[in-house]
Amino acid sequence: MNRSLAIPSSLLSRPWALGLACWSVGGSVALVAFAPFGWWPLLLVGLAWLFRALARAAHFRAAAAVSGFFAHGYFTVGLSWLAVALARYGGLPWVVAAVAVALLAAYLALWWAIAGGFTHWLWRRLGSTSAFVPAALWTIAEWGRGGLLTGFPWFMPGFAAAHDAGPLALFNGWFPIVGALGVTFLMVALAAAWGNAPRRLQTWGVTLGVCVAGWGLGQIAWSEPAAPPVTVSVIQTAVAQDEKWDARRWQSHFTELTRQVAQAKGEVVVTPETVLPLFESDLPQTWRAALAAAFAQGSDAHASDASNRTLLLGLFRRDATGIHNALTTLDGRWHYDKRQLVPFGEFIPPGFHGFVRWLAIPFADQAPGVADPPLGAWQRAHWAANICYESAFAYWVVRDVRRGAQVLVNASNFAWYGKTHGQWQHAQIGRARALETARPWIQAVNAGVSAVFDEKGRTVAIAAPWRDAVLDGVIVPQQGLTPFARWGGEASVALLALALLGAVVSRRGGNRVRC
Repeated sequence: MNRSLAIPSSLLSRPWALGLACWSVGGSVALVAFAPFGWWPLLLVGLAWLFRALARAAHFRAAAAVSGFFAHGYFTVGLSWLAVALARYGGLPWVVAAVAVALLAAYLALWWAIAGGFTHWLWRRLGSTSAFVPAALWTIAEWGRGGLLTGFPWFMPGFAAAHDAGPLALFNGWFPIVGALGVTFLMVALAAAWGNAPRRLQTWGVTLGVCVAGWGLGQIAWSEPAAPPVTVSVIQTAVAQDEKWDARRWQSHFTELTRQVAQAKGEVVVTPETVLPLFESDLPQTWRAALAAAFAQGSDAHASDASNRTLLLGLFRRDATGIHNALTTLDGRWHYDKRQLVPFGEFIPPGFHGFVRWLAIPFADQAPGVADPPLGAWQRAHWAANICYESAFAYWVVRDVRRGAQVLVNASNFAWYGKTHGQWQHAQIGRARALETARPWIQAVNAGVSAVFDEKGRTVAIAAPWRDAVLDGVIVPQQGLTPFARWGGEASVALLALALLGAVVSRRGGNRVRC
């Protein structure tokens, strides 16, 4: 037994007494695996420690408890930025907001607890600590929590491995093949192997093989140019959430926005989500004319058609179906309505209308947009949009790419969450989507982090949070489907994981299967 990974027997025999203090802390350390820190190998270390414990647990309940406590620390600290919106802008006392986040983390941790319990149970049944068992179970659990009850896939382990070019970008080449969910499978499998067989030559070989393959796959061009290079501008505003809805400040915010629009040199200019908290139909004509005049000042000497520039504005829209959180062109000829709405923040689940009214969240009962909105057609390319945390749902992004999207645009507002690590996590998710689809990703965020990533997930331009900024960059629209997009995205990955789990279980009683 490797003493460095040994688990105290008292901890395993009394998980409810000592697990909360030890395993929750262990899970919370995984925060540094994600942006802005980016040390994803530490997540593998934490998971290896967890899987070592699962192999030695006394029974199903102990394994589930250890996994649940670890996951609770993981999600509570990783998603702690949600408390800012609930307390500072939702009117809840900080203690109540913290409890609300802890309850959400408890629900999310339940998925890992079930996966951990069944990992232990299957290992005992197989007479083996096969690394494929937890990898498949965690993959299925992550897919489930990302889709059930509207889904909340944020903080998926695979997102941590989406890196800019450098020594820690070893998994980048896997994203176009299996996506962030498949990278989660690989990370869990390696962690399980290291937790239970750290000295085996086979473990070293598999680890090296996965990393080298990731680097090699990253050299493959999964897409090709679909149109000439396009100059883009991303406007980042820095408007605090309590000021955003203060009508007395709208004029000053609008004046600053027009200044930034005038500075933008791109052929396509993107503003953040609800950059003006107004309905499109209520935008004063004087403001619309001022924006048009400011937009006319900006141009790029290298633009292929400077007279055909496009400005995308984050506004609200009304139609027969209700209120929409939208991204629309200045001339109003194209719009995108958000499809994946935030529970309690943008739509009210049945039975909770009184609670949401007490929170006083503006426009908290919106209507989702159509599943297949028209793509934008600018600069000889097809553009698809998504808004805020829709980027966390690979389903929508892959769907748009399969419909012909050649550039992906995200508009967000992170002022709800103050100066927190959630802003960087959001940018890292955008990088993962660029890698999965081999498409440029443009992200305009109020309060940041705004960024432009190319089809390889490399940073073209990025802005520090909570600063007014205008980012200019050049992207190349792309065509062609990555294997991840061609196979159907995360659903295919989850089914493959389920099939692999079935194949491993069917071999019980035979030779031991180890990674």
